[in-house]
Amino acid sequence: DAPAHIAPAGPVNTGGTAGDAEPRLINVLVTPKLSFALRLQPGWKRASDIEEDALRLAFLARFPVKLRAEHLTFRCATPAASLETGTLVYRIGAADVSEDRVLLSVLSELDKSYTAKFEAALERARADCLSASNCFQVVADEVRTAQEATSRRWESEVRSLKETQGKSQKRLFLLEQERDQLRDQLLRATTSSKRAVSELRTNLGGLAEENASLRHELAELKEQLRAVAAAAAALP
Repeated sequence: DAPAHIAPAGPVNTGGTAGDAEPRLINVLVTPKLSFALRLQPGWKRASDIEEDALRLAFLARFPVKLRAEHLTFRCATPAASLETGTLVYRIGAADVSEDRVLLSVLSELDKSYTAKFEAALERARADCLSASNCFQVVADEVRTAQEATSRRWESEVRSLKETQGKSQKRLFLLEQERDQLRDQLLRATTSSKRAVSELRTNLGGLAEENASLRHELAELKEQLRAVAAAAAALP
């Protein structure tokens, strides 16, 4: 069935020339609720002058996603109408599709396009997530590698410190042992020297007494010798 006519949404700019700042547009009505704007070309005078490819491009520009439109056909209800009317009524058709299912096929193509767009966006998001996950994994691997290297370095330093501490403790033990030995030797030497001094003092005391006794005996002998000498001198 031919779509019903409705008034355009607003006044359409059909005046001016091709060099004007604002393009000349005409309202194209394909259903009572589906219309699109078509930019007029200088060579167009009547509806029959409009190429079908231009209608397809203008129809596709109405949607935010790309549709497959090469199978769509547009047949003007008034091909001899002047473009000054501001609105043209077209019947939209499609190859190998019945007339009552044309809009349904357009909606099906629109649904496929939206689905493909969402799937592409989902795939990009999945790729971004995978890339972010890979980046996170790379960062985590780098952090783990750095931690392992730091752990190995600290373990080596701790092991070296433990070895140094063990050597120091062993050396300290040997020094303490040597100190104890020297202290024992010094103690024994001190004791021995004290004993020797005591013995020397004792011996010295004995020698002093013996010397005094010898001196006494020597004095007695001298007295006896003087007495003998005196007696010898008294003899005739």
